[in-house]
Amino acid sequence: MSRTAPLLRTLTVLLLIAVFGVTGGQHDAPASAAPRTATAAATAVTSTPTATTQPLRVMTWNICGEAGGATPLDAGYCPFRPYAALKADTIAKAAQRRDIDALLLQEICFDSPQGDSHLDLLKKALVGNEAPKSPLWEFAVAPMERPDGRTDCRGDLHGTLGIAVAVKGHITGTTITELAPRSSASSQSKMLCVRVDGWKSRVCGLHMPAGKADLSAEVSTVLGVVAGDTDLVVGGDFNSAYRGPATGDLKPLYDRFAECDAEVHTAGEAANEPTFYSSSATGSDGKVDTVTYTPIKLDYIFSTAGFANCDSWTQLADRADYATTLMPSGLSDHAPLYGGLAGADVPMLPGAMTTVPSADVPASTGCYGAPVGTLSTRTPKLQAYVGHTDPGTPVHGEFSIWNSSDQTRPQPIVMGEAGSASASVTGSGTVSVQVPTLEPGYRYGWRVRSSDATQNSAITSNCYFWVAADAN
Repeated sequence: MSRTAPLLRTLTVLLLIAVFGVTGGQHDAPASAAPRTATAAATAVTSTPTATTQPLRVMTWNICGEAGGATPLDAGYCPFRPYAALKADTIAKAAQRRDIDALLLQEICFDSPQGDSHLDLLKKALVGNEAPKSPLWEFAVAPMERPDGRTDCRGDLHGTLGIAVAVKGHITGTTITELAPRSSASSQSKMLCVRVDGWKSRVCGLHMPAGKADLSAEVSTVLGVVAGDTDLVVGGDFNSAYRGPATGDLKPLYDRFAECDAEVHTAGEAANEPTFYSSSATGSDGKVDTVTYTPIKLDYIFSTAGFANCDSWTQLADRADYATTLMPSGLSDHAPLYGGLAGADVPMLPGAMTTVPSADVPASTGCYGAPVGTLSTRTPKLQAYVGHTDPGTPVHGEFSIWNSSDQTRPQPIVMGEAGSASASVTGSGTVSVQVPTLEPGYRYGWRVRSSDATQNSAITSNCYFWVAADAN
């Protein structure tokens, strides 16, 4: 075993706990032992979204996967730079948590002969070991030359440097457009567009050149490529600091498209949040005395359809105080920006999953890799928060629960069958179902989706609990 393996596992756990409150996925059963809901779940989740049935959920993220600099005192420093598996696992967790349909990734390594590049590992992380955990993903890539003309990923990293677009669906067409040639001061910049079977929207990811005072030529190239598109989403690292929609290099894009974070979609959110934290450190001999961060918006998602929601996930951007710690607080110097395109009104992925009463010993929901607690009752309720993009539409939860210790045992609730549906709430709210009497001494898994009786949301990840051997 590599001596770096224990360190990588430790870093993975610490980062996931810090930004997700989780310790990893749930893998208590092999795919062949999936619960009875497996067939129905796979059908529901892998169905191809369209503009008339499911607005796309898109995330863009510059993962700074091939930046230079070993310490915060070095130019081009990037947190967790050597740890491709950690980066891939965190990207997958973020995509799964936000139920993302399209990932736009920059500064990523792909197609390693050893199979250990960011994208090689991301493919494995998105699929997972417990079926049906994720629908089929397909990937498109475009290489990008660094200022020195090389495209190979350096140091302990393997593969080719570039950008990637990953989608939940079948890619039917790909185009790659150079936005700016390589220079002595900047890497080559490209835009990568894909068409997906069943999707009306063409999806494009890009990385514009850093350090240019004027990006108007690159913006004109983007507009020329997408001139004939009536349904489009384009996002990425534009390397253009936000100065308002009426000014700056990106004004032609604002004039034609809606921008993801240009307005507040949900009470308590902010518009035009930062997506990049520029760091400046002082010190010597690798020891940092001070570090300061300047928040900037550099990442954008534009769409012809507009947006139902949008947020910059700032917790995933590194802002560690390196004067007091060596541990980065985030995966990249960029935060992921994610948003849901406006379109047909649909049920949303449920949240706030718990049992009633809650599990104890230890107190936990058992969700997203958290410790699995124990219930002292054999007749709990399963509870979740469901919602709909149309606040006037009734929505309910559809639950499933199975004996994960022994999946040959009868399944108490099968999703979509009698007893699985909760009462409805209008727009959003907390719903629950009563579980039939469970068997003591066994571990149970459960999950839920939202439904408006016509359309279903994606299905949540699994939650778990034990029923105490002496439970009543």
